[in-house]
Amino acid sequence: MKKNTQTGLLKIIENLVLIHPIFYLICRRFAQYFSIYESEMNNLKKFIKKKINIIDIGASDGISAKYFIKNFNIGKIYCFEPNKIYYRNLDDLKKKFLREIILNKFGISSNKKKEYVFIPYYKFFNKIFYLSSWAFYDLNLLKKNIKFVFFFYKSIKISKKYIYLKKFKLIKRKINLIKIDTNGYEYEIIKSLEKQIVRDRPFIIVENNHHKYRIIKHLKKYNYLLKNISKTNTLNLFFIPQ
Repeated sequence: MKKNTQTGLLKIIENLVLIHPIFYLICRRFAQYFSIYESEMNNLKKFIKKKINIIDIGASDGISAKYFIKNFNIGKIYCFEPNKIYYRNLDDLKKKFLREIILNKFGISSNKKKEYVFIPYYKFFNKIFYLSSWAFYDLNLLKKNIKFVFFFYKSIKISKKYIYLKKFKLIKRKINLIKIDTNGYEYEIIKSLEKQIVRDRPFIIVENNHHKYRIIKHLKKYNYLLKNISKTNTLNLFFIPQ
């Protein structure tokens, strides 16, 4: 089932822009500029009232970090992003929010390694535009998602690029919120973050995908409850410590 990130008028616009990749690219820039993020994230305000530190894994072009800084009282955001395509955006964001953002240009895994990901792109006037937020580790899963979402999916090509992953090191500051959006690698990351999760008991936001039940079962061991905080088809899973 297709999941919308917005509601109301923004939902209608979102459905329209996903028809063709060029519309998606334009609106992604628009959303990044105006800090428009997934609408269900606004429901976090019911649970988070104080100053918080965040781990943002799969920081992409900084759209989530920028949203958190704009809408919450932020101490530090530890951004992890292995995709080089995003580094310019993240470097610019880091310069703007020097005190809040700690940027790590690598991904998280149980061990240090080089991994390959598949990134779709659209060629327009002989220039390549990457749909980097659609980077997947599984090629077949990427093709399935593109075909399901975009009406003009045949105009989208796919490239193969490598990324660097490192073993997670415990962060000294108390972490209040962890957000993970890595298109299928979430379960591996959850396991890598166990020490931080056990020590700090943060809220955890994980992309809702085919690893859903494995993640629910794993976090249940640490007394986490899956909380439905949205009335729409949720794009993310929200886990609350008990």
